[in-house]
Formats: sequence, C-alpha cells, structure tokens
Amino acid sequence: MESLNWPDGKIAAVTLCYDGGSAEHLNVARPLLDSLGVRATFFLCPTLLLDDPAGWREASEAGHELGSHSLYNVTDHGALFTWKRSMVGEDLELTNELFQELFGSRPRSFALPGWSTHCLDGDYLEVVKERFAYVRSDRRESNDPGSHDPKFLGSFPLDMRDEDLVVAMSVAIRQGGWVILRCGPLTPDHGKLVRTLCWRPDVWVAPLQEVGDWVSPRNRAAMLR
Repeated sequence: MESLNWPDGKIAAVTLCYDGGSAEHLNVARPLLDSLGVRATFFLCPTLLLDDPAGWREASEAGHELGSHSLYNVTDHGALFTWKRSMVGEDLELTNELFQELFGSRPRSFALPGWSTHCLDGDYLEVVKERFAYVRSDRRESNDPGSHDPKFLGSFPLDMRDEDLVVAMSVAIRQGGWVILRCGPLTPDHGKLVRTLCWRPDVWVAPLQEVGDWVSPRNRAAMLR
C-alpha cells in the first residue's frame, strides 16, 4: 500500500457501517457511538427510515453519515433477476429524492444489497456508480488509500469469525489501509468491538464519505509522503 499521512498522525482508518436502518441501530448502536465520540455511516432502507425520520435527522445532526441502502430487503444476495437496469435507477432516484425531502441533501454513499449486481438486462453496478460518490461492496478486503476504487469499496462483516476479523484488521492497520466494517443485526460483542476501536488512539474512526473525501484523487498528491 502507498504510505498516506492520515489526519492527526493516525496510522490507518476504520469506518463502521450499519445496514438497513433498524430500530436497534438508531436506539442501541447510535447512543453507544455518541457516548464514545465515534461517528459512523448508517445505510438506510426507505421503509425502515420512515419509521423514525426525526430520529435519523438527529443522528445526521450529530455527525453520522446517512447513506442509501434502497435495494435492501429486495434481494438477499444482490441479484435482481426480474428487474431491468432502468428499474434499479428509478428505485435509487426515489430514495435519493426522499433523502432530499427529509434531510435537505441526497446521499453520497451507497451500500450494495449483496455480492451480485446482476439483473435482467445485465449488470446494474454502473447505474449505481452514476449516482453516488462512494459504493460499498461485500467484497472482503481492506482498501488501499492510494489505489482503491471509491465506487467498489471492500468491507468485512462483523459476524465473520473473530480470529479472521482480527487478522484482517491487524494486517490492514499495519499497512496503513482503510478498513470498512459492516453490520446488519447487532452482534453480542458489538459494544466490545466499538470500545476496542476507541482504545486505539492511532486509528482514525470516521464515516465513509469523510474518509473517502480525505483520500480522493484531488487531495491524494498532497498527502502522500
């Protein structure tokens, strides 16, 4: 990996993502994060978002990023065998308009709903890329700040085996990379993991778009050693 000057002398970056926008994300995860001074990215499904838009507005005002997960619950694996790319585009636009109406801006980040981006008339990934600055995938890898693809970012699930997650994070942090962790239903050790991250003063924990903007091509040349 290329050597990068992370903010405030940090050696690596970590982003916590919560997929779906469930009540436990808003009422359990968010208070914990706030108490520890940690900001995360919440990828919101429209149907769940509408359960408590005021609560999510407060989360945004507290510094958390609200991203789009508009195809969430449509598919478990990502493939949309009966959808055309135009239908995917319409779905994304409806959700973006909802964000604009509720929060005053469109989301800049999107979480793919699974490992596949196949649909009836081809691959819908390009439809997604056209609308978002950052696209998080389910590909299990860390992101090299010097050569990553901002529109197909790798991530690790919090429910993978503890020893595998520890190894993946340790390697990425040692190399100065960017680790994105994704969470659906909260795991029993969720609180322990978040607290562990906070105990590492040498790791920058920030929302996806904030880290993405830091390592964007227009800024990268000034930060590389």
